[in-house]
Amino acid sequence: MSQRVNTFNFGTKGYLFAIAIFIAFSITVLIFLRVKALFGVSGSYEHYASGGTYPGHNAIVFDNGHKLLFSSPRSGHGDIYSLDIATGQEICLTNSKDYDGEASPSKTGHKIVYVNEANGTSHIWIMDSNGNNKRQLTAGEFNDRNPFFSPDERKIAFDRKSLGSSIPSVFEMDVEGRTIRQISQKGFGAGSPTYSPDGLFLYARSDGIIKFDLLSGGYIKLGDGDAPRPSPDGLHLAIKSGEYDDVVSIMDTTTGVKKDIVKPGEYIDTVAFDDSGSDLYYFSGKDIRGLAGEMWKVSLDGKTKKLIATLTK
Repeated sequence: MSQRVNTFNFGTKGYLFAIAIFIAFSITVLIFLRVKALFGVSGSYEHYASGGTYPGHNAIVFDNGHKLLFSSPRSGHGDIYSLDIATGQEICLTNSKDYDGEASPSKTGHKIVYVNEANGTSHIWIMDSNGNNKRQLTAGEFNDRNPFFSPDERKIAFDRKSLGSSIPSVFEMDVEGRTIRQISQKGFGAGSPTYSPDGLFLYARSDGIIKFDLLSGGYIKLGDGDAPRPSPDGLHLAIKSGEYDDVVSIMDTTTGVKKDIVKPGEYIDTVAFDDSGSDLYYFSGKDIRGLAGEMWKVSLDGKTKKLIATLTK
């Protein structure tokens, strides 16, 4: 009898130990995935052609609601496309052998900034909206991502990571790429910056939404959320929120008060106001990489939804 008791105790302890190991492993994986979602896990993108992960369509409506700008791995390495929403006609804007993505149009829609990855580093490029006149703006042993035009189209905000680092910092440069200055403090993780309509502030993601004052150099945390895009009047931000980035929300740019608009039940890749500020666009991806999904337009009360376009890999 004594031997049976000892065997039972050993089995119970072993079982509990295994559960503890599993829980610890699960927590570690969740932390890893959250860091990856916020900042990425490597100094550069993996080429899609060589089996690396693809960062998603990053779909954006521009040209007064007539066109959709997005990237896709359908070429085997990632290219940028422009879609005429009315006709469904697509134009491939890039055709390099490298990854091209994270495209962002200027306010007038005449220029597009984007990311090109080659030889293990990613840098910011600029081109005309028809794909002509491509120029490299940043260089060096860095990974530069998430470019965004200032309202006057004279500056570009982006985030930069040193090679081997998973922590980005927010930078700003002139549209020629000649003068570059750091906005966020060194070691303060912040990325995906966007300008306020008056160009006086930058909003970025960190552990929540951060508001940088470009005149004073100070910053405040507004609240929880990701992928901020300001309304035309600058009073609100369109953001994605929720534990799984599956909620479309808006946030007050002064108080940080958040209001949920709609929960599609799928991963949200991008969200932004339309040009009037009365509706929101959001791209709802089929998985966290955003390889397939739909662009929707929703009213600010969440009651009216309209499918704009469907994108596939």
